Amino acid sequence: MNIIKKLFLFFIVSILFILINSCSQFGRKPDDSLIKSFEKSENFNKNDEIFENQEKEIYKVHEESFSLLKVFWRGLWNKNKTSPNKKLPAMKVRREQLINKGIQFSWLGHSSVLLNINDKNILFDPVLSMHASPVSFAVRRFQKLPFDDVKDLPVIDYIIISHDHYDHLDKKTVEKFKNTNAMFLVPLGVSSHLIYWGGKESNIFVFDWWDDLEINGLKFHCTPSQHFSGRSFISMNTTLWSSWVVESEKFKIYFSGDSGYNKHFKEIAEKFGDFDLAFLENGQYDKSWPLMHMHPDETVKAATDLRAKYIVPIHWGAFTLSLHNWYDPPESLMQHASKQAFEISFPIIGDLVNINESKEITKTFQWWKDSK
Repeated sequence: MNIIKKLFLFFIVSILFILINSCSQFGRKPDDSLIKSFEKSENFNKNDEIFENQEKEIYKVHEESFSLLKVFWRGLWNKNKTSPNKKLPAMKVRREQLINKGIQFSWLGHSSVLLNINDKNILFDPVLSMHASPVSFAVRRFQKLPFDDVKDLPVIDYIIISHDHYDHLDKKTVEKFKNTNAMFLVPLGVSSHLIYWGGKESNIFVFDWWDDLEINGLKFHCTPSQHFSGRSFISMNTTLWSSWVVESEKFKIYFSGDSGYNKHFKEIAEKFGDFDLAFLENGQYDKSWPLMHMHPDETVKAATDLRAKYIVPIHWGAFTLSLHNWYDPPESLMQHASKQAFEISFPIIGDLVNINESKEITKTFQWWKDSK
């Protein structure tokens, strides 16, 4: 067998190995009975059997502006620093909780957030793996998580998922919590993945936009975003994407998930009023997908529309999914937000940040400077 045939055979075997070992990572598309139930949703296109954004043409515009080949070509010549030169500063997540002292949160990198409110612990979009892709060698995390094992975390009461992309919904993370009492709050269709991975159906609560749930003194609201979904090319937009609002008696918190900028931010503020804290997408943006992720100037617009007192930028600091410098998101955000009414918090990964009864937040600093 000549060398060309050997290389070709090795390539085919390697591809088959990757597909076999990663197929469960793709999750599972909603079955026919679940799809039938989606027909009640205003966001579901019955003819094409997919979910849509508020403005129906946005995805078509996105397809016209996006070219995987162009992105790949630009990536070959990209001179930006897409990952840090050294480890980012991080603090170990502490298991103990502070009770009745306002709210506390730890940013775990990218869009993963641990929030303590009303003595309940909530995980937003937890990706506790070292990669955000169906295979372990792609989209690698910059460094280890700020804890060694989920056992180091406090007992998790709720896990909130915004959509099913790999950097927001992680199979290994679901498997770590599937035998606990944690309740999963997910948009329409995402339950298919969870159940396929062994999640208990009784612990999964499914939401359409504007659906809500009140439990243990907290109100959870599933709210719109402008994005898309899918863990493979054959499952595009078969599950819904969303943002989330969490309310207690004293605090109101917004979590954006992934979203392009549009009118839904103002609509959410009109319905719920001013927000004490907003975790807002600010990273992994690019001119090739301008409608599906916010550039920093749009993050400023979203924060203004939400009438947020404090914002914490998320979707950066852990994975490289775009071509900008890894540190551009916070620095560009500061430039665009210099004259705005809201304040920005840049917590060190894993650090416990407090918001007290006076709704004043622990001050943070530009910790990423030394890692550029």
